[in-house]
Amino acid sequence: MTSPFSIAIATPTRSGSFCMDYVGSVLELQRQCLGAGIDFRFLPLADVTLIDLARNTLANRFLWETSCTHLLFIDDDMGFHAGELARMFDYRDRDVIGALYPRRAYDWARIKQAVLDHPDIDPATLPEIAGDYRDMFTLPGDASTMKIGHEPVRMAGIPTGLMMISRACLMKLIEGERVAPINPGTEVNGQAIKFPIYEFFRQMTVNGRTQGEDYYFCSLVNASGGSVWGCSWIQVTHTGAHSFYGNLHKISDYL
Repeated sequence: MTSPFSIAIATPTRSGSFCMDYVGSVLELQRQCLGAGIDFRFLPLADVTLIDLARNTLANRFLWETSCTHLLFIDDDMGFHAGELARMFDYRDRDVIGALYPRRAYDWARIKQAVLDHPDIDPATLPEIAGDYRDMFTLPGDASTMKIGHEPVRMAGIPTGLMMISRACLMKLIEGERVAPINPGTEVNGQAIKFPIYEFFRQMTVNGRTQGEDYYFCSLVNASGGSVWGCSWIQVTHTGAHSFYGNLHKISDYL
């Protein structure tokens, strides 16, 4: 028997590999879901280079191959506290809700300012305040600040890497003819897709700038009268390659 609330976790992965933070987080989330009686499906998709095609394929697999009520995108480079993310399920009546996470970069200017303002700061704290959130979410209208707390915040756009979408939201976009199906016979990994693939996600160029598939999707939801929400309480990791510099001459200049 299907539970009233159920999730399908969708993970696009270009290489077919998952970072360790992802593995530990998803396994713990699965344990918590099973303990709470929440049906749980896993929808991975590997070796699709175009991220918008990967997300569209997964979103439509969710619609036509499962009976789950909600789609939860978790990218292969994301990690999180399962209990904190599970609190998002309390807001499953929202069309779109997700975690706010940083890009894979450091905000060195913020680190410098934090040290100047707090000379006694514990060095172990610095990684926690180093995240670079530039262009990773947008607020409604002309808002420039948001409240950091334990309740969802209304957003104009959020990233897709940790995003939960209701089935009703996607069906509303289809029934309202705000999305069109991709050409029949579209192939993914050399195989023709047997179900319709509606284009919820698309990268575009807007005013000379590339708009990601995540903001495109959020704009569709907002235009349809839906709502997008961000969760600032979820602690996340966003894993990526990093080059560590070694320059003893430069170090000696400052020490």
